[in-house]
Amino acid sequence: MKQYIGKIVLLYFLGFNCIGNISCSDNPVAPEISNLYFPVQLGNSWTYELSYYDTVQKFKNVTYSITKSKIIDGKEFYAFDNWPEFIYFPLAHYFNMDSVFIRDDENGNVVMIAENNEFMFIEFDPSLVGEEIDILELYDDVTQNQSKWQSVIYDADRELETKDRKYTNGYRIRLWEYNWVGSQRDIILFKGFGITRMSYIAYSMDWKLIEAIINGKKVDKIVKYPEF
Repeated sequence: MKQYIGKIVLLYFLGFNCIGNISCSDNPVAPEISNLYFPVQLGNSWTYELSYYDTVQKFKNVTYSITKSKIIDGKEFYAFDNWPEFIYFPLAHYFNMDSVFIRDDENGNVVMIAENNEFMFIEFDPSLVGEEIDILELYDDVTQNQSKWQSVIYDADRELETKDRKYTNGYRIRLWEYNWVGSQRDIILFKGFGITRMSYIAYSMDWKLIEAIINGKKVDKIVKYPEF
């Protein structure tokens, strides 16, 4: 009887030790990830494999890093050293790039400020799926042409896989300049990863995330990418 009770006590302490240290092989711990679809902090960086078909070279790697920040009206905004395509155009045609900064708001949406005007850049709301949204009015002082920067959420249920986990609820979003043929750019975002894939449709350009440093930690390597 004593031997039986001893075994029960031993099993109890083994189980307690497993839970306390969170080290049981049957219950692997999910890696800690950000709860944001576009985690914006100094030092965060994203490296992509870019494939494209309009030149002889087929593949190259490109990195986008957040290297600058400044306080505007008591809120901290951040800027890239190398702006991703979907932000660079059309803004490069209308604004000084140093004047473009972004931040995450209290709901995890992305707010942008350009030429001292703050506006909603991306709102992660599944109820907006299929609705065309005006992001910003654009005006060219030289040509005196007026246009709009627009977006639409195609869906909010994309999937990707890493070696250890499957992630769901990814957003696929298209951005374009109104009445500019060939300006469409697609992006897919997941919580904790940011942009996992980008596409410039007119030139068959495709960016796939191969490495990211988010809040000082390297994210899991993607083994199955979301589809457009």
